[in-house]
Amino acid sequence: MFHKIKIFKILAPILVFFFIILGIKLYSDSPINNSLQFNPTVAGAKEYNFGPQNSFSVPKEATPSGLFDQLTAQSLYVYDLTNKKSILTKNPNTKIPTASTLKILTGAVTLDNATLESIFTVSEKAANVGEDSMLLSVNEKLTVKELLYGLMLPSGNDAAITLAEGIAGSEQNFVDLMNQKAKYIGMDNTYFVNSSGLEGDGEDYSTARDMTQLAAYVWSSYPIMQTIAGTYNYQIPANDFHKAFDLYNETNLLTTYQGVKGLKPGYTPKAGYCLITVAEINGHEIIITMLNSQNRREEMRQILDYLHTIIN
Repeated sequence: MFHKIKIFKILAPILVFFFIILGIKLYSDSPINNSLQFNPTVAGAKEYNFGPQNSFSVPKEATPSGLFDQLTAQSLYVYDLTNKKSILTKNPNTKIPTASTLKILTGAVTLDNATLESIFTVSEKAANVGEDSMLLSVNEKLTVKELLYGLMLPSGNDAAITLAEGIAGSEQNFVDLMNQKAKYIGMDNTYFVNSSGLEGDGEDYSTARDMTQLAAYVWSSYPIMQTIAGTYNYQIPANDFHKAFDLYNETNLLTTYQGVKGLKPGYTPKAGYCLITVAEINGHEIIITMLNSQNRREEMRQILDYLHTIIN
């Protein structure tokens, strides 16, 4: 018996030390250990997530290029996502509206806080928002995945508001999350006032550099957004909760210029014609952000043609 007690006295400190180390390891790996994570914001009683950390830092300043001074686009940023370096810029830090290109951020905040199978109900506000639409009706119920296709392909403002309200209870609460997410991923000169990019809700702005930062982050962190942005036509059959939808992608050059993979156009009278493009050129993934252009399709084509001559 004394022999057993002696063995216990020897083993007891070792076991205590082992369980202390195990407890520390389990705590450090736990999702409740906020010291290792970005602290979520709280709107009401609900906590929200901010998704994966950003692994890209698009330079705030880059060597400007005179090659495209003749373009009507007010701002331009061309970024090599493969090599993580800037290629061409024009007024990259000028603060201007971005129209519907901000829906890229709407999609990211949605994916941070809902599953693709989550179901949201269309409100009267969403159904009647107007302009670009996926043609939602009041009280229809759709999954997040279906709404994301409606957000990105026809640039549905109704889908944007439905996602915002489904996530945060109101569009304004959701916009607060968007602006916090923008800061979280390094968009230092950005402020949005709604989830759609529509005019009329206040003064919103971003820069070509910040929108390139957003595109690099989302393209690299959310594979489903790559899939959606690269889809030309998506059909949603009718069911007991909603009618059928036949959605077409409005992204310029997606089907007419080899190598273009997505991402998002936008337009308002104040923002002009905007276009963020991801294209593969000679084995490199390139992001081109063009803001406030008078002819985004042709000017994007000119840039892509030029990049084919300089990227090896």
